[in-house]
Amino acid sequence: MRRPLNAVLVASVFAVLSIVIPPLSLFSGATLALVSLRLGLGTGVKVLVGAGIAVAIFAALIDASRVSSPVGEVFSLMAIAMLPLLLLLSWVLRETRSLSITVVASGVLAMVIVVFMYVVVGDTTVWWRAVFEEVYVLAQANGQPITSTELDALVAVVAKASHGAAGLIAFLGLTGSLLLARWWQSNLYNPGGYRAEFYNLRFDRRIGFVVLLVLGLMIVSSGLWAQLAADLLIVLLAMYMLVGIALVHSVVAFKNAPRAILVALYLLLLFPPTTSQVAVLLASAGFADSWLDLRRRLGISPVSQRKMNDKSEDDQ
Repeated sequence: MRRPLNAVLVASVFAVLSIVIPPLSLFSGATLALVSLRLGLGTGVKVLVGAGIAVAIFAALIDASRVSSPVGEVFSLMAIAMLPLLLLLSWVLRETRSLSITVVASGVLAMVIVVFMYVVVGDTTVWWRAVFEEVYVLAQANGQPITSTELDALVAVVAKASHGAAGLIAFLGLTGSLLLARWWQSNLYNPGGYRAEFYNLRFDRRIGFVVLLVLGLMIVSSGLWAQLAADLLIVLLAMYMLVGIALVHSVVAFKNAPRAILVALYLLLLFPPTTSQVAVLLASAGFADSWLDLRRRLGISPVSQRKMNDKSEDDQ
């Protein structure tokens, strides 16, 4: 926050490290978003250019050394591509001062990425076969042979899910970085502000019509259109899942419920056998909230939220 060069250094280091440890890209994006939210778009552009050049140079060195893999190259490209999108989202949040609008914008960008994958990339089977050929050779060398039929089946499944997975990863990455930056900003300059924003996160019911439209397209169509609708629906479910999480946080905080509920929620959400079920439940709660305003029905309003935040700050 003191000098743009500091932000460039931090954003670049985390972007480079994300090639090896992908989740670290959240910190790279959050650094750019924090600078943009606090110091404006101009400073954000400086950090973006500096970090982009640094990551591009590192990616070129990795490629020249011939130690890169197709997966590593993809993460390198994603680390660079996510930064300008985060700059755009930071500008949206700074101008609108609405977390809900910004999360919807993040979802729209993720869905654009899904459509882009269909239009430009097309069938990813060839790319995934190149990736899994390395796994195939390694398994053969370790005495755990994989048959050609098994390899083809694995490639077909992964390739089919690639477009939807790309949209989901983009949404979670963009939104995660933005929320992290907003939390940092709140802790530095407006303690308690992020909590109030996040607890009141909900979407306009018109977004629900988009969900119903995409769901209807998936049901009545077949082939490419059905798959496209299913991939778009994944992003929409992730958006409403976030609203569901905010709703649970709000209820737990206002009703003074045990925080163990939140711990259990996240454990179930991160535990693979229950991830999909919990995600759908949270998304359903978020979707219902956009129509029924569950917080109001439970006696949780923006006013009561502010009182709760003021009380917690007085206690501190």
